Formats: sequence, C-alpha cells, structure tokens
Amino acid sequence: MTYVIQSHGGYVLKYVGDAVIAFFPSSSDRLVACKNSVKCARSILNVIKNGINPILNQYDYPELSVKIGIDEGENVVVLYGQNKISLVDILGYCISITSKITSITEADQITVGEDVYFALDPILRKRFSEITPQVNDWKYTNRTTGNLYKLFAMS
Repeated sequence: MTYVIQSHGGYVLKYVGDAVIAFFPSSSDRLVACKNSVKCARSILNVIKNGINPILNQYDYPELSVKIGIDEGENVVVLYGQNKISLVDILGYCISITSKITSITEADQITVGEDVYFALDPILRKRFSEITPQVNDWKYTNRTTGNLYKLFAMS
C-alpha cells in the first residue's frame, strides 16, 4: 500500500498493527489533496480486489478486505527524539475524526467526512452516498456549523 500511497502524492506516516496511516499534504491546494486521497483509496481497493485477493484465492487463503476513512483538516506532525529511531506521530482533531470514521466504515468501503466530500469535483462526488451512522457510533459535529458532521461512503 505504501507504493500506491506514494504514487498519489501521499506519505505513509506509520503502521499501526495492520493499519496504514497516511497523509496527503495540502500546503498548496486542499482540493487536490482531497482528490488525490480519494483516488488513492480507490486504487488501494482495486489492488486488493484485482491483485492480491486472486493470488490468495489460488492458495485457499482468506481474502483481504479494508476499511478506508478520510477527512481533511489541520494536524501537527510530531517527531519524538532526534535520532534514526525517533518516532513520528500525527496529532489533531482531524486525525481523531478520521480514526472514528474508519472504525464505522464497512469492509471494502471508503468513507469521507463532509469537508472532503464538498472539496471533490461533482463527478467524483456522485460516486458517494450520504450515510447515517447509529447515534451511539457518531456524535461528532462540524466545527463551523455545530451540526452533526456528515459522512459519505463509496463501496
């Protein structure tokens, strides 16, 4: 997945268990970063479905499935220490929301927050449908409107 992420202009921050945490810098254009992250997510699903799972099937191994959550916003990248084995982490509201989005995402699905959704071009936006998570699963609000933060999914 690292190669797929890098080919779409993203960076792998770290691996946590079987999860990959990546980010797409938006220093010059947040719309491009949102588009690249969604296109990367679609490529990841494609690689797993058409590249990895057929090989696993040949050897009677179970197929892989992934859940991808994407949101947009400011974060802080932190370096703990000053040597080659220093840990790097990302902190901020956005990464916390993205983690929650991923946790309620279905297998082989991409779920984006409304900030990403509204940054996408209309053609790409048409591939998503608004989802309504269970009240107990989702209590996060839009920081500017105070309304419940909307989520949109693509299978």
